[in-house]
Amino acid sequence: MTQTTQTALISSVADVRTGYTFRERITESKDGNAHVLQLKDARQIWEQTNSATIYVDELPKIFWDGKSKAFAEPNSILLPSKGSYLRASKLVSNQDSLPTVVSGQFLTLKVKDSAKQHIHSDYLCWVLNQPETQRLLAESSQGTKIMMLSAKAVKDVTIKIPSLETQTKVMHLNEMWEKEQKLINELLINRQKMVQGTVQQLLKETN
Repeated sequence: MTQTTQTALISSVADVRTGYTFRERITESKDGNAHVLQLKDARQIWEQTNSATIYVDELPKIFWDGKSKAFAEPNSILLPSKGSYLRASKLVSNQDSLPTVVSGQFLTLKVKDSAKQHIHSDYLCWVLNQPETQRLLAESSQGTKIMMLSAKAVKDVTIKIPSLETQTKVMHLNEMWEKEQKLINELLINRQKMVQGTVQQLLKETN
Protein backbone atom coordinates (compact mmCIF):
# COMPACT_ATOMS: atom_id res chain seq x y z
CA MET A 1 0.00 0.00 0.00
CA THR A 2 1.36 3.41 -0.93
CA GLN A 3 1.73 5.75 2.03
CA THR A 4 0.74 9.29 1.19
CA THR A 5 1.41 12.60 2.88
CA GLN A 6 -1.66 14.68 3.60
CA THR A 7 -2.02 18.36 4.37
CA ALA A 8 -4.22 19.79 7.09
CA LEU A 9 -4.90 22.98 8.99
CA ILE A 10 -3.49 22.98 12.50
CA SER A 11 -7.00 23.74 13.74
CA SER A 12 -8.14 20.32 12.48
CA VAL A 13 -5.58 18.37 14.50
CA ALA A 14 -4.92 20.50 17.59
CA ASP A 15 -6.65 22.77 20.07
CA VAL A 16 -4.87 26.12 20.40
CA ARG A 17 -5.22 28.47 23.36
CA THR A 18 -3.25 31.29 24.93
CA GLY A 19 -1.21 30.98 28.10
CA TYR A 20 -2.04 32.67 31.39
CA THR A 21 -1.58 36.44 31.55
CA PHE A 22 0.01 37.34 34.87
CA ARG A 23 -1.21 40.70 36.17
CA GLU A 24 1.80 41.15 38.43
CA ARG A 25 5.47 40.32 38.27
CA ILE A 26 6.17 36.60 38.54
CA THR A 27 7.87 35.76 41.83
CA GLU A 28 9.74 32.47 41.79
CA SER A 29 10.02 30.31 44.93
CA LYS A 30 11.82 27.02 45.44
CA ASP A 31 9.00 25.95 47.79
CA GLY A 32 6.20 26.79 45.34
CA ASN A 33 3.25 24.55 44.58
CA ALA A 34 3.42 24.85 40.78
CA HIS A 35 5.96 25.29 38.02
CA VAL A 36 5.98 28.25 35.67
CA LEU A 37 7.25 28.59 32.12
CA GLN A 38 8.34 31.94 30.72
CA LEU A 39 9.83 32.72 27.34
CA LYS A 40 13.29 33.26 28.84
CA ASP A 41 13.25 29.71 30.22
CA ALA A 42 12.26 28.09 26.92
CA ARG A 43 14.86 30.07 25.02
CA GLN A 44 17.61 29.24 27.52
CA ILE A 45 16.77 25.53 27.43
CA TRP A 46 16.97 25.52 23.63
CA GLU A 47 20.30 27.40 23.60
CA GLN A 48 21.81 25.02 26.16
CA THR A 49 20.48 21.71 24.85
CA ASN A 50 19.37 22.21 21.23
CA SER A 51 16.36 20.15 22.24
CA ALA A 52 12.68 20.98 21.89
CA THR A 53 11.89 19.06 25.08
CA ILE A 54 11.12 20.99 28.26
CA TYR A 55 11.08 18.91 31.45
CA VAL A 56 8.58 20.32 33.93
CA ASP A 57 10.63 19.36 36.99
CA GLU A 58 13.51 21.57 35.81
CA LEU A 59 11.37 24.73 35.63
CA PRO A 60 11.16 27.40 38.35
CA LYS A 61 8.36 27.19 40.92
CA ILE A 62 5.78 29.72 42.08
CA PHE A 63 2.98 29.83 44.61
CA TRP A 64 -0.24 29.41 42.65
CA ASP A 65 -3.69 30.11 44.05
CA GLY A 66 -5.54 30.55 40.76
CA LYS A 67 -7.78 28.20 38.83
CA SER A 68 -6.57 24.84 37.57
CA LYS A 69 -7.74 25.61 34.02
CA ALA A 70 -4.56 27.68 33.67
CA PHE A 71 -2.45 24.52 33.92
CA ALA A 72 -0.87 23.15 30.76
CA GLU A 73 -1.53 19.48 30.07
CA PRO A 74 1.41 17.04 29.77
CA ASN A 75 2.70 16.66 26.20
CA SER A 76 1.39 20.09 25.26
CA ILE A 77 3.24 21.94 22.52
CA LEU A 78 4.30 25.44 23.49
CA LEU A 79 4.73 28.05 20.79
CA PRO A 80 6.03 31.56 21.61
CA SER A 81 3.53 34.23 20.64
CA LYS A 82 5.55 37.40 21.23
CA GLY A 83 8.73 38.51 19.51
CA SER A 84 10.80 36.93 16.77
CA TYR A 85 11.64 33.73 18.66
CA LEU A 86 9.10 31.17 17.45
CA ARG A 87 10.63 27.80 18.28
CA ALA A 88 8.08 25.29 19.55
CA SER A 89 8.77 23.07 22.57
CA LYS A 90 7.10 20.04 24.10
CA LEU A 91 6.24 19.95 27.80
CA VAL A 92 7.18 16.65 29.47
CA SER A 93 6.26 15.65 33.02
CA ASN A 94 5.81 12.56 35.17
CA GLN A 95 3.15 11.41 37.63
CA ASP A 96 4.85 13.17 40.54
CA SER A 97 5.36 16.49 38.76
CA LEU A 98 3.69 19.63 40.02
CA PRO A 99 1.27 21.35 37.62
CA THR A 100 2.65 23.95 35.22
CA VAL A 101 1.36 27.42 34.47
CA VAL A 102 2.44 28.66 31.05
CA SER A 103 2.72 32.43 30.72
CA GLY A 104 0.82 34.48 28.17
CA GLN A 105 4.01 34.66 26.11
CA PHE A 106 3.00 31.29 24.65
CA LEU A 107 0.26 29.60 22.72
CA THR A 108 -0.48 26.07 23.93
CA LEU A 109 -1.27 23.38 21.37
CA LYS A 110 -2.76 20.02 22.31
CA VAL A 111 -3.41 17.26 19.78
CA LYS A 112 -7.12 16.51 19.63
CA ASP A 113 -8.29 13.07 20.71
CA SER A 114 -9.87 12.65 17.28
CA ALA A 115 -6.50 13.31 15.61
CA LYS A 116 -4.27 11.06 17.72
CA GLN A 117 -4.61 8.29 15.14
CA HIS A 118 -3.17 10.61 12.50
CA ILE A 119 -0.47 12.72 14.18
CA HIS A 120 1.98 12.39 17.06
CA SER A 121 2.49 15.36 19.37
CA ASP A 122 6.26 14.99 18.89
CA TYR A 123 5.81 15.30 15.15
CA LEU A 124 3.58 18.37 15.54
CA CYS A 125 6.32 20.03 17.58
CA TRP A 126 8.93 19.05 15.00
CA VAL A 127 6.98 20.29 12.00
CA LEU A 128 6.31 23.63 13.73
CA ASN A 129 10.06 24.13 13.93
CA GLN A 130 10.75 23.40 10.27
CA PRO A 131 11.90 26.36 8.13
CA GLU A 132 8.76 26.36 5.95
CA THR A 133 6.41 26.43 8.96
CA GLN A 134 8.56 28.97 10.80
CA ARG A 135 8.33 31.23 7.74
CA LEU A 136 4.54 30.91 7.67
CA LEU A 137 4.34 31.70 11.37
CA ALA A 138 6.58 34.73 11.00
CA GLU A 139 4.50 36.00 8.09
CA SER A 140 1.35 35.55 10.18
CA SER A 141 2.74 37.61 13.07
CA GLN A 142 1.47 41.15 13.46
CA GLY A 143 2.83 44.24 15.17
CA THR A 144 5.23 47.10 14.63
CA LYS A 145 7.54 47.10 17.64
CA ILE A 146 6.77 43.65 19.07
CA MET A 147 5.59 40.88 16.77
CA MET A 148 2.47 39.07 18.01
CA LEU A 149 1.27 35.64 16.90
CA SER A 150 -2.43 34.99 17.48
CA ALA A 151 -4.14 31.68 18.10
CA LYS A 152 -6.24 32.18 14.96
CA ALA A 153 -3.14 32.71 12.81
CA VAL A 154 -1.65 29.45 14.07
CA LYS A 155 -4.90 27.56 13.52
CA ASP A 156 -4.92 28.69 9.88
CA VAL A 157 -1.41 27.36 9.13
CA THR A 158 -1.30 24.28 6.91
CA ILE A 159 1.13 21.48 7.74
CA LYS A 160 2.11 18.23 6.02
CA ILE A 161 1.16 15.02 7.82
CA PRO A 162 2.72 11.75 6.61
CA SER A 163 1.75 8.32 7.90
CA LEU A 164 2.32 7.51 11.59
CA GLU A 165 5.06 5.12 10.51
CA THR A 166 6.89 7.87 8.67
CA GLN A 167 6.37 10.26 11.59
CA THR A 168 7.99 7.73 13.91
CA LYS A 169 11.01 7.42 11.62
CA VAL A 170 11.32 11.21 11.39
CA MET A 171 11.22 11.55 15.17
CA HIS A 172 13.81 8.81 15.61
CA LEU A 173 16.20 10.64 13.31
CA ASN A 174 15.47 13.92 15.05
CA GLU A 175 16.13 12.37 18.46
CA MET A 176 19.51 11.11 17.26
CA TRP A 177 20.33 14.59 15.93
CA GLU A 178 19.36 16.25 19.22
CA LYS A 179 21.54 13.83 21.20
CA GLU A 180 24.46 14.54 18.86
CA GLN A 181 23.97 18.29 19.24
CA LYS A 182 23.86 17.94 23.03
CA LEU A 183 27.14 16.02 23.05
CA ILE A 184 28.77 18.60 20.78
CA ASN A 185 27.61 21.43 23.06
CA GLU A 186 28.94 19.65 26.13
CA LEU A 187 32.30 19.11 24.43
CA LEU A 188 32.49 22.78 23.41
CA ILE A 189 31.67 23.92 26.95
CA ASN A 190 34.33 21.64 28.44
CA ARG A 191 36.84 22.82 25.85
CA GLN A 192 36.05 26.44 26.66
CA LYS A 193 36.60 25.81 30.38
CA MET A 194 39.94 24.14 29.65
CA VAL A 195 41.10 27.04 27.49
CA GLN A 196 40.00 29.60 30.06
CA GLY A 197 41.80 27.70 32.80
CA THR A 198 44.99 27.54 30.73
CA VAL A 199 44.80 31.25 29.93
CA GLN A 200 44.33 32.16 33.60
CA GLN A 201 47.32 30.02 34.53
CA LEU A 202 49.47 31.70 31.88
CA LEU A 203 48.44 35.13 33.17
CA LYS A 204 49.41 34.17 36.73
CA GLU A 205 52.82 32.98 35.55
CA THR A 206 53.55 36.30 33.82
CA ASN A 207 52.79 38.38 36.94
